[in-house]
Amino acid sequence: MAFEADVGKIVVDTGGSFDMALLSGGQTVAEGPSTTLPGWLSILPAVPAIGIALATRQAIPSLFLGVVLGAWFTCGMSVPGIRFGLLDTIQI
Repeated sequence: MAFEADVGKIVVDTGGSFDMALLSGGQTVAEGPSTTLPGWLSILPAVPAIGIALATRQAIPSLFLGVVLGAWFTCGMSVPGIRFGLLDTIQI
């Protein structure tokens, strides 16, 4: 079975919520909401990790904090997202 996908050019200028739809042969196969975060948030997990590493001279706890913050951002910065993001990141 052959599968082809043409995504085209997707540009999201700002963060926010929007609806997406998957089409096959002009028919909607699946649809659902999606959320994007502004691109500048990608550097935020590194800032406290570097600061804590410099202050405590402990690299491992600082890197762990950076991973937790990055996972939290990936899951939409919600309270349950802290747990789910971390578990999804390390794939438990």
